[in-house]
Amino acid sequence: MGWFCKDLKNKKCLNVRFFNVSKIARNLINKCKNKFLKFNVMLAIATIIITLFIAGKIACNILPFNESARKGWSYFFVLKSSLLYQETFDKIALKLMIHDAKVKGNPLKLIRLGKNNDCGYVVPIEALEASDALLGYGIDNDISFEREFCQRFDKPSFGFDCGIPGIETGDNRCHFFSECIGTSDYIYSWQTSSGHVSSFSDQLQRLKLTDKKVFIKMDIEGAEFEVLNGILDYSNNITGIVLELHISLKNAEKALDILSSLERNFVLIHLHGNNVSLEYFKTKYAKNHIPFALELTYVNKNLLSSYEISDNQKHPKPIDQPAWPYFSDCEFEITPNAL
Repeated sequence: MGWFCKDLKNKKCLNVRFFNVSKIARNLINKCKNKFLKFNVMLAIATIIITLFIAGKIACNILPFNESARKGWSYFFVLKSSLLYQETFDKIALKLMIHDAKVKGNPLKLIRLGKNNDCGYVVPIEALEASDALLGYGIDNDISFEREFCQRFDKPSFGFDCGIPGIETGDNRCHFFSECIGTSDYIYSWQTSSGHVSSFSDQLQRLKLTDKKVFIKMDIEGAEFEVLNGILDYSNNITGIVLELHISLKNAEKALDILSSLERNFVLIHLHGNNVSLEYFKTKYAKNHIPFALELTYVNKNLLSSYEISDNQKHPKPIDQPAWPYFSDCEFEITPNAL
């Protein structure tokens, strides 16, 4: 009887036949699961890697606008910003035009301080030479920028980050404090705050820098919106600022306000898009899209003999390096002729 039973009127025969068919089907399914389990895991991992790679290239405008990949999930951010905040982002773009600046009639000399890729920044030698010390905010596990400042200019630097207990600076002129400026709300999720938070004015007094000139480096993951206004109260003491500005849909207006505040006493002389950013915005004043994470370098107007909007607004520059070396750098151009 069983599988070969031909008596379709015999209920017992049908039950046995159905049981055998079900058993065979279950066995086949189990064999398939076991056989392809490792394959499925590998396929899932490969899919994630490829997706991240493509998303990164989309975010940095490597793929042309008309390609179908542009219409994927990353394009959602461009669409949303266009619908809700387009006027604000157009204004932000105009604040991002870099300048050709001169000191005593000579063009500024730009150098790159810090390690390759992320944590290295492009800064003007003249602003560093005019400073008495460097204040660095946001260290994590890399203090190469602050250390190289000490080595190249034989001046002290002070790094602040309440998200790490300490770091070996490798130079007795380079100091570290497990301390945040203004707030500890923006440290990484895997970090534990030391609980030490202070204001810019407190730090100047404690370090005896109230009557000194300082250069500022800042990458504090969004906390810049909380502390920059307090820092800019001391603009006369600041020779230059390099910061990573973390724009989002929620803080677009704040970003515009910060950029407006900066340009009162400072001139933007360098701009670089961070290619780790997966969000970006569209504006009529730029070719390709602009990433939400931007590295900005400013120099105090008091140091300059002249400055004017540069004819070359293409980014990146030859001196730049991608933050994440595995992705191509973000390419965009702000078009002043649209004015």
